Amino acid sequence: MNRRNLNTLTRQQARVLELLCDAQTPKEIAYSLQITVECVYAHLSKLAKRYNVTTGNYIEIALHAILSRDVQISARLIAKWEARQRAA
Repeated sequence: MNRRNLNTLTRQQARVLELLCDAQTPKEIAYSLQITVECVYAHLSKLAKRYNVTTGNYIEIALHAILSRDVQISARLIAKWEARQRAA
């Protein structure tokens, strides 16, 4: 996580974003953080607004975070994105 942006995210939002960028699903993120899936969706909604993502696509939120240099890209995310592109 980029230090300059840590101040603008809550600690939990930052952790959700990091796990999202590791290609975890909302259900996996909830399990990892021991919070409800609804809580994860609330964090994702705020992150989507932050990155101006209107599609509800979680991979797009992760990509915007990476392009903003808020987080580093993971191999799992690349694989998921490539699979999604092949399916389209």
